[in-house]
Amino acid sequence: EINTLLLLLRRKLSYAWVVEAPFVITWILLRNVWYPLLLGYFILCFAPLSISPLLPASLHWLIAYRNDLEAPAPQPMMLQAMLSWAFVCIFQFYWSYQLFSAHPWIWGKKKIENHANGKNKRYL
Repeated sequence: EINTLLLLLRRKLSYAWVVEAPFVITWILLRNVWYPLLLGYFILCFAPLSISPLLPASLHWLIAYRNDLEAPAPQPMMLQAMLSWAFVCIFQFYWSYQLFSAHPWIWGKKKIENHANGKNKRYL
C-alpha cells in the first residue's frame, strides 16, 4: 500500500519532510477512514437480511450494489473474516494513537517522554 511505501521513504531519505505530509494524510485516510468503512460493508455482507432493514434509505444502493456485484446468489461473509477485520480496525486506531501521541507536528519537537527504561518515545 502507498502508506507503507511512504513510511519506508520517510525512514530512508535524508529529506523525509517531503513525504511526511503525504504519509500522515494516507495514514488517516486509509487506516482511520477506509478500513472502518470496509468493516461496515463486511458487517452488511455478514448478515445482509438482518442489517439491510436497519440501513437508512440513502444507503439502499449499497445493498443493490452488493447483490449486482455478487450475483446470482451473494454469499454471506464468514464470521471469522469479519471479526478479524474488526481487530485490524482496532489495532489501526491504537497504532494511530501511538503515532500521533508522539508526533512532532502535534506536540512540537521539544516534547520528550521518558519511559521506565529511560528510552525516548519515538514515533514510527
